[in-house]
Amino acid sequence: MSKVAIAVTTYNNPIHIKKLLTSCQRQTMQDFELFIADDGSSDNTVKIMQKYAKIMPRLNIYPLEHAERGVARLVAITKALKKNPKYLMIIDSDMYLKKIY
Repeated sequence: MSKVAIAVTTYNNPIHIKKLLTSCQRQTMQDFELFIADDGSSDNTVKIMQKYAKIMPRLNIYPLEHAERGVARLVAITKALKKNPKYLMIIDSDMYLKKIY
């Protein structure tokens, strides 16, 4: 169980998802797990996340059929809460974490 679970949704956002994942890699506190639900991206967003997942074992990706954004958010939050984290952070894929966040 990680101390922090980070729930994220994304849709056709390859540039920002790279920046988000890179900012997560650079965190000084590494006791977190990422749960990213992709809302049916038709570009290379999922492939980018899959590349990062090879070097980020705490990155969980949930590719979904395109629906309403709320569905993807619910999936990410539900998966994160199943891990019983002490803290839950909900962010968008165009947000980045400061190094000492």
